Amino acid sequence: MRRKIKSLFKIAITCVTVGAIMVIAGLLMGGAGELSKEVTELVHLVRVGVSESVERIPLLERITNINGFTVDIDEFSVKINEEYETIVGDYTNLSLADASEVTNMDISVFNGTCRIVPSGNDCFGVQSVGAEEFQCYVADGTLYLSVVPQDLGNKEESEITLYVPDGHTYQKVFLFCSAEQVEISASLKGDELSMSSICGSNMVNGEIDFDHTTITAGIGELSVETLVADELKLEISTAKAVIGNMAASTMEVNLGMGALEITGTTTRDIILNCGMGHLDMALACAQEDYNYDISGSAESVQIGTDTLAGMVMERWIDNGSNKKITMSCAMGSVKIEFKQ
Repeated sequence: MRRKIKSLFKIAITCVTVGAIMVIAGLLMGGAGELSKEVTELVHLVRVGVSESVERIPLLERITNINGFTVDIDEFSVKINEEYETIVGDYTNLSLADASEVTNMDISVFNGTCRIVPSGNDCFGVQSVGAEEFQCYVADGTLYLSVVPQDLGNKEESEITLYVPDGHTYQKVFLFCSAEQVEISASLKGDELSMSSICGSNMVNGEIDFDHTTITAGIGELSVETLVADELKLEISTAKAVIGNMAASTMEVNLGMGALEITGTTTRDIILNCGMGHLDMALACAQEDYNYDISGSAESVQIGTDTLAGMVMERWIDNGSNKKITMSCAMGSVKIEFKQ
C-alpha cells in the first residue's frame, strides 16, 4: 500500500531551493569574480541537502514550479507492511518486545508529536492518542515505527510515544523526523545513528552515544543536549541547531544558511564548511591545540584571539599540533572560542 502526500516536504525543499537561488543570484550580481570551490560546493549542499537526507524514500516523481521557482518535489510514498496491523486512534501496547529482541530501530515520523522515552524496564512499548495511521512492530531484530503522512489540511492532533529501555545498545538507529514536534528523553547508544530532522521542533534531552553519527537538519529547530561519537557529521541547511556537551574524535560540519552552536571537545581533526550561515563553536581546549587550514571569502572568522575576514582568504597556521581544523567559509561567519 502506498500513501501519498503533498505537504511538509514541499515547504521544506521550497525554502531550501529558494535559498540556493538567492545565493547564486547574489554571487552573480555582486561581482564576486573568481568564486571559490567552496562556494560552489555550498550551493550544491543547500539545494540538495534535504533531498539527500530522505534518500530512503521514493521521492521526486516530477518537477513542480512554485511561484517561479523550480522545485524537485511533488509527492512521495511510504510503504506499509501488509503483514502487520495499521493502527488508528488511541492505542497502548507496553510489551511490544523484550530488549533482547531488538538490535535496530527504524523510525519515520511525518506529522503530529512523537516522543521517545525510557520505559523503566527491559521492554519496548508504544502508545498513541488520536493517531491517524501508523505501524509499530518488530521484525528480524528491527523495531519499526512508521507514521503515515497526512495532508497539511488535516488539523487533528496526533501523539505517539515510543517506550524504550533506557541505555539499550543498538547496532543501527535510523530516525527520520518531519513532525511538528519530536522529543527524545531516552538515552540511545550503539554503533550507527542516522538522524534526519527535516522540519519542526526536535529536542533530544537523552544522551546520544554512537560510534558513527550523522545528523541532518533541514528547516526548523534542533537541539541535542549530550552527544558522544567517534565519527560525527552534521549537515545543517537552514535550521537553527544547538549541540551541547559534544565529545567526538572527528567532526565534520556542513552548514548552509542556518545557525549552529556547538559546545564540546574533539580528540582529532575537525572539518568546517560554512556557507551563508553562522557557526559558533566553543571547544574545551587551547587555541594552540590545533593547526588551521582556512580558505574562502567569509563575512567574519574569529578563531580565539585571531580575527580574519576578506573576499579571498587563505591562511595556514602551524602550531606544531598533531590535529587540525580545516575551514572553508563563503559569505557566512564562524566563531571559535577556547575554554583553556
